[in-house]
Amino acid sequence: MEKADALLVSQKVEYEDVWDLRNAGDVLACGKYFDGTIESGSYIARAELTGDTYFSLGTQWNDITQAYGLSDKEMFNLFNTRALDDAVMQGKTIRFSQNPLDWSGTALGDEWSYLQHNHGYRDLIEMGGYWYAIK
Repeated sequence: MEKADALLVSQKVEYEDVWDLRNAGDVLACGKYFDGTIESGSYIARAELTGDTYFSLGTQWNDITQAYGLSDKEMFNLFNTRALDDAVMQGKTIRFSQNPLDWSGTALGDEWSYLQHNHGYRDLIEMGGYWYAIK
């Protein structure tokens, strides 16, 4: 997708309507949704428990992909990268609920790759059941 097309789509889907970083913590939680429960290890459930910031479009993800004919990769580039950029810009700690190295080829793996290539993150440190992104 060209940058101009991405901008047009982002305007059409009204970023402000879907751009919802939940919780205003100093940590951005990333991870797999699974079934949304704490028992499954869902990043959303864990973030709610700890007060971490997290990004989720929920069911709007499918609505937007269908309405605009976007692939998951295009959606990642429109939305996930913005959440990551915002967290880095604000100096938030970024931690993963699952090891992103175990999830290559998924949005979780792509988030780690994006942080490495665009923001200079170099390592992951496992601590307390989380994987912390380190510059």
